[in-house]
Amino acid sequence: MEIPTDTELWNRFKTGDRNAFSIIYKRYFPTMYAYGCSMGITHDNVKDAIQEVFMNLYFVPHMEIESNTLKFYLLRSVKNKILDLWRSQKNKIGISENDYNFTINFTIEDKLMEDEEYTAIKQRISHMLNTLTNHQKEVMYLRYIEELDYETIAQLMNIKVQSVRNIVCKSVEKLKSLSPDEFLCFLALLSSPLAN
Repeated sequence: MEIPTDTELWNRFKTGDRNAFSIIYKRYFPTMYAYGCSMGITHDNVKDAIQEVFMNLYFVPHMEIESNTLKFYLLRSVKNKILDLWRSQKNKIGISENDYNFTINFTIEDKLMEDEEYTAIKQRISHMLNTLTNHQKEVMYLRYIEELDYETIAQLMNIKVQSVRNIVCKSVEKLKSLSPDEFLCFLALLSSPLAN
């Protein structure tokens, strides 16, 4: 059975197919959840933000979304909801959307929990990532884990495309300079199903 594209699903939803909306939810909930959790708020708040995004989407089915923008729309929407929540909790109005603490988390399957070598690699990589700014970590996350192109990242973060390229370049250079071997492990870990 052929997997429907985002455009096909959205068009089906607009014509009244509620199952298509359910598929969109299941397809993008994990991505939105991982991204939201990386922004440093509680898991329950992330889930609430995602539910709100999908509720809004559900009641505005006439909105035009293309296959290359659905993921962007959902990530941007959940980011905005989380920032609104974060601002209200912190009682801050004039904060930048990049003032939050961005973290890249890796989960380890139960069968690997006792693998000391893997755990040591994970700790070294976490230490490497902590040398990056929040801005750099978020760009690296979007580029290497979510595999978004430079243009989409620029829109998502409200910065120029060239700025995204520069951030990726500088981040890669910095990580490589710390330890070329661990940088290769970092890239391998990002592309594994264990990356969150």
